[in-house]
Amino acid sequence: MNYGIRHAFLICTTMTTLLFSATAQAEDLVIAATGGAFYQALKRDFFDPFTAKTGINIKFVEATTLEMNGKMRAMLSAGNVEYDILTTTGDSSIGDADVYQAIDCTKIPNAGTFGVPGACSDKSLLRTIGANLIAYDAQAFPSGGPKSWVDFWDVKRFPGDRCLIGGTTDNHIPLLAALLADGVKPADLYPIDYDRAIRKLEELKPHVAAYWTSYSQSQQLLRDGECVMSIMSNGRAQALSAEGSPVKVVWNQALVSPVGWGLAKNAPHPQAAYTFLDFWMTRPDAHLDFYKAFFYGTANKDLITLLTPEDQQEYYASAQNLPGQITVDSAWVGANLKDIQLRYARFLTQ
Repeated sequence: MNYGIRHAFLICTTMTTLLFSATAQAEDLVIAATGGAFYQALKRDFFDPFTAKTGINIKFVEATTLEMNGKMRAMLSAGNVEYDILTTTGDSSIGDADVYQAIDCTKIPNAGTFGVPGACSDKSLLRTIGANLIAYDAQAFPSGGPKSWVDFWDVKRFPGDRCLIGGTTDNHIPLLAALLADGVKPADLYPIDYDRAIRKLEELKPHVAAYWTSYSQSQQLLRDGECVMSIMSNGRAQALSAEGSPVKVVWNQALVSPVGWGLAKNAPHPQAAYTFLDFWMTRPDAHLDFYKAFFYGTANKDLITLLTPEDQQEYYASAQNLPGQITVDSAWVGANLKDIQLRYARFLTQ
């Protein structure tokens, strides 16, 4: 080969390679969510299979919802948005609606084919469904455990210490639980009657062993027998049961909060984002693996058919568990979050 032709060929080949590499890098999909074991499960069950199928790489950013929304606001101000998909949670994302763009559900046809009812909305695509509920030590109540928040407050019929939420996360949950224990109907929970809720919480205060400030602490307290009942997330409680602890959960009056995927405003790769969101809805076997890691319900309606009859009894979407659940009014909670935290903090310190 003539030297000049060969030289030109090498330059052309190098430029093509660089161009392809730059294009691939430019098409990397950036997704922000919490990390650790949660990320590892996302990577195993969704991210890696998505890349294998589409060739689109995923760049993962570990962040809390508060952190990612703050970063998004800074990027929007600078006119240089890097995120494509964000985590949306009811109470934290309502006040940060300016960092999201509306989702076009017609671009996610698999949501209609494989999703549970309401899986897609203009605000988010359903990712997981979790609940704060009653978890209790079954050995402490051999004749049967609590069935409602009224029972949680009834220390005569169900003796033993309780554990409640502390810190500043999910402070609305104990307030709502207190109102339900006081006889308020689910339809009348909002606006939260702070005074009534606090009075009910004060009744229980002498029987509260601890106020947990992390999910791992909530598990440890129940595991170690520091309390016989606790308000905690179903995922953490069911993980205790899976590891052999005699812990049962009560789905009746469980306070349910969906978590979703949101589309970042001015996302640099919207087409790739929609491709991922549509992929997310498929493959119930992947959703099953994901569920077994964290015990949070997912958006795929066929997951429940893959569970054993025993596991179906504990799944949020089973026929016996759905009717008594109460969906948290995320819009109200988000709009009143500061007041909620202030009133609950006063209760904790009184």
